[in-house]
Amino acid sequence: MKLKKSKFYFLMTIILSTSILTSCSKSSFPPAGTTVECNGKLLQPILNPTQRPEFPGGSQAMFKFLKDNFKLPREVAGKKINGKIRVAFIITKEGEICDVRITSKPIKYIDDEFIRVFKIMPKWIPATNEGKIVDSYYLLDINL
Repeated sequence: MKLKKSKFYFLMTIILSTSILTSCSKSSFPPAGTTVECNGKLLQPILNPTQRPEFPGGSQAMFKFLKDNFKLPREVAGKKINGKIRVAFIITKEGEICDVRITSKPIKYIDDEFIRVFKIMPKWIPATNEGKIVDSYYLLDINL
């Protein structure tokens, strides 16, 4: 069932944690400089590029994408949901999202839906570091 506007309020409280992975969540990804496999390619994502990746159209466009695509799981429909979801992922040089992970305390049923929605996002504008396009980590906090 499609999420109605009135039930979508919790997504509008999204806090963009546009800082790239901080020390409190490094354990969810390999250490910086480690090669990881992502969409069949070997990458060495960086933590703090000089120019962060960006959703096409900016944060408002990302809010709209989340609103349009997030479907409240049947198991939690009508229930009060509290907490914070921390979504960590890699944005490749090509702007693709991969290795989507929920790094916060699990919220049953909601986590899988956020992972699904992030995996269908359009390509992002990739990060650059000192003028060079790079693979990078990205962290987003979502308050429910």
